Amino acid sequence: MALFFPRLLSVSYVYKDDNGVLKKQIVKVKENVNGGAYVLVSGGLSMDDKIAFPYSKSIKEGMKTKEGSLDTFMGYDSTSYSGIG
Repeated sequence: MALFFPRLLSVSYVYKDDNGVLKKQIVKVKENVNGGAYVLVSGGLSMDDKIAFPYSKSIKEGMKTKEGSLDTFMGYDSTSYSGIG
């Protein structure tokens, strides 16, 4: 997940949905987990925020957003996939 938390001058950020367009949001990272593969975010986002995933180097603020599910992105058939566990 650290891949999706780029750093700009030692500041971590994500892109989130803001009324249908992308907005760069600075986040406070509490700690890296699993050798930096994941991060724990302790500020800058709420549970209601929707972050962009995945995105490429060509991402920029103001781009239109499109909501989707992780199942759709990963190609899972939700009728036959029961989730983790």
